[in-house]
Amino acid sequence: MAKLSVKRQPVISFLLLVVLLVATFAYAMFQGGFVSWFLFYSFLPFGLYGIVIAFYPMKSWQVERVMTRTQYEAKESVYYKVHIKRNSFFPLYNLSVEDICKEADLSLRKIVYPLWKKDIVIEFEIPSLERGEYNLTGISIEMSDLLGIVHRQQVFVTRNQLIMYPHLIQVKPTSSQWSEGEKHFYKRSIAENTMLATGVREYEQGDRLSTIDWKATARKGTLISKEFEKMSDLEEVLIFDGVDPTDFEERTGFMASMILSYLNQHKPASFIHGGSSSRLKELHGGAQHERGWLAYFARVQPIRNGKLTIPKGLSHAVTVISSSMTSELIQEVQAKVSPQTKVTLFIIQSKQDGRGYVNIPRWDVHFIQFPNPRSVREVKKQ
Repeated sequence: MAKLSVKRQPVISFLLLVVLLVATFAYAMFQGGFVSWFLFYSFLPFGLYGIVIAFYPMKSWQVERVMTRTQYEAKESVYYKVHIKRNSFFPLYNLSVEDICKEADLSLRKIVYPLWKKDIVIEFEIPSLERGEYNLTGISIEMSDLLGIVHRQQVFVTRNQLIMYPHLIQVKPTSSQWSEGEKHFYKRSIAENTMLATGVREYEQGDRLSTIDWKATARKGTLISKEFEKMSDLEEVLIFDGVDPTDFEERTGFMASMILSYLNQHKPASFIHGGSSSRLKELHGGAQHERGWLAYFARVQPIRNGKLTIPKGLSHAVTVISSSMTSELIQEVQAKVSPQTKVTLFIIQSKQDGRGYVNIPRWDVHFIQFPNPRSVREVKKQ
């Protein structure tokens, strides 16, 4: 285990104690009374203890952080222990033990009184930790003498990572709430339109005539073909608004819950992180993929100065997760999504107020107060 020692001038503290001992001894010698000798003998054990503390070896200590879990859900309390082993019974009055975590503005400090103990166990609790990744990089141990003159500090480098996943609830896939007629219509739509244009490239032999981008060809003077992404097995497209900072934590938890629901029920779908990328990410099942998506939503943050963009020509069922019905959101979806496409919009809010509601034909709009799953209120369904 790597260790980094940070000393607080033990030599100066040692000299100060020596000066105090010499001063009290000289005072007793010259004064010669009971009070002066009582003062010297009273200070003597404190001074000698401080001198030993000034040069007490801490580098040989073994310090370990013991965590039974490293993955939690947001707002959960984290419990773990710090084990300290030293190789002598020399009495220590107190130890100030601090766990170092740069990401969290927390006071992870405990004061213990080990005295003659060689094995010291300290329990730590971090209450209601927010979503995100936290790196615990080291443990700082500080000790002092009885008079507070000598201070010693040692930082033991021991690394652990905590991952706080979003708060999760039970969510049903959007398609599971469709009628049989809607399911038949969108399955037929998928079979008829299985390709989505995602970019352009130079013409290659064998490209179909229908794939040529004539506008780009006219501008560049050479044949340009469109690039397509296959969507034959994808029934739904889930779009996450990663730009709007309003109620972002609640929106992230709902989006993660919905993706896990699709994975667990093996529902074919794809995901778009609006504002970060307009490319489709296909959802795959399995525990490994679930952990990957949870880790993704543990790290995600609002995109400053970003713009919600989605690819053109989405003809599949589209589900949008946002926190407000802004004009920019509505215009982007209407401009990029086929008029025949079924659009479901979930407005996730910490307080259910229905702000910004707009009646849009063929859109299902749901206002949801998160994390209370019982507060789902369907505003409009046509």
